[in-house]
Amino acid sequence: IKRAAVIREVVESIAKIPDGIIASIFVRECSQLLDIEERILLAELNKIKLAKLSKSTKNLTSSDPIGSVTQNAATEIPSPPSTVGSEEIQEKEIIRILLNYGHQIATWESNIYIAQYIIRELSDITISSQLCQKIWQEYNTQIQQSQIPTQRHFVNHTDTEIQNLAVSSLATPYTLSENWYKMHRIFVPNEETILEYAVKNAINHLKKRKIDSLIEQIRTELKMATSEDDQLILLDKYRKLKAIEAQLSALLGTVIVK
Repeated sequence: IKRAAVIREVVESIAKIPDGIIASIFVRECSQLLDIEERILLAELNKIKLAKLSKSTKNLTSSDPIGSVTQNAATEIPSPPSTVGSEEIQEKEIIRILLNYGHQIATWESNIYIAQYIIRELSDITISSQLCQKIWQEYNTQIQQSQIPTQRHFVNHTDTEIQNLAVSSLATPYTLSENWYKMHRIFVPNEETILEYAVKNAINHLKKRKIDSLIEQIRTELKMATSEDDQLILLDKYRKLKAIEAQLSALLGTVIVK
């Protein structure tokens, strides 16, 4: 019973984490540490989030006798992000990791800097967001000069947009209480303790988003193509991209629907 109570408390804490990627990392690690299936933790996590949403909607409804607030609350439930929006989210995640850990050594990869590792792994990727592209280009330029940009360089940048993104990326939105270990003897790892996983996960997520965009683009082109030769060329590209998508999905542990 005590063990179940501790697990529920862990899940309730994870439910407060606003960043979905970091929350998923916590779920996976807690699954291993607490010896409980990840799907069970995810089910409980979703149950808690739905309960909070239901309570919030109920409170709004009771305070509005006409019931118009109910409709407004329903429209605030986020819909699945578009590919473009998802790409920008993943690009900002890469920038966040660069700013936070780019100056550290990638101990798992020939002791190069994490910034060098990320730039190398994403050398064939185009950053779509103009703001992220600015920071990405500065990393590229300085790395070519055998330098690693400092956090202070971006925090004190003359470009206000870069400065604001740097400050928000370096800010920690939550802090895990040290009482977790004192009270329950449970060590919940922070991002730095699983840095290799966090870096590779962010890289693969961005790659998959870019591949998904290319696949969608080819689907559109196939509908428009009238020449049989053009259709064959597009189909060949489509098969190759789907093969890459399958590899990335295997690394990320995701399921391809179609």
